Amino acid sequence: MVNMWGKMKKILILIWDFIIEYLSTLLYCFGIAFLFWIYEPSGTVSNKIFIPTILVLLILVVISSKWVIKCILNKDKNIFSDIIVIEENSILLQPSDLYSTDTIVSLYFKNGEFEKYIGYGYVETIQYPSKRVQIKVIEMQKNMADVLKNTNKDHIIVKPSTTKNIIESIREKNNE
Repeated sequence: MVNMWGKMKKILILIWDFIIEYLSTLLYCFGIAFLFWIYEPSGTVSNKIFIPTILVLLILVVISSKWVIKCILNKDKNIFSDIIVIEENSILLQPSDLYSTDTIVSLYFKNGEFEKYIGYGYVETIQYPSKRVQIKVIEMQKNMADVLKNTNKDHIIVKPSTTKNIIESIREKNNE
């Protein structure tokens, strides 16, 4: 019963977020359009209609501003998942919608403002129920083998992409 309430609560939160983010903006637009439709520019609006309408529209603007602020704050946020832990040839990432099982990923070492390609791997599994992403490192550049072991995890970037280096490496392995 408790688990059912938890699921129901999540669904209600999703519905509420949808209402706040999208429906309030639509209502705001329709409210203004409705006012323009009812009243002529030369006509006057009584206070009984004007004040409640303005209050409702003001409330919708305040509610919608939450979504605008959220977008502004997330604008500069890093879209790649943070690394939780690195062990041997495995990397564990925070949950992300960018990755799916068996996706090839590129590994980069961040050195100041520049990123240097150091190897590649694939998404071995998406852990359940935490949705953390488990990466298996397949190949590292020759001079970068110790980078994963000896580098702060904040300097390693995992990107869900296939580079020309990865494609060339796979071609070389297939020709052998």
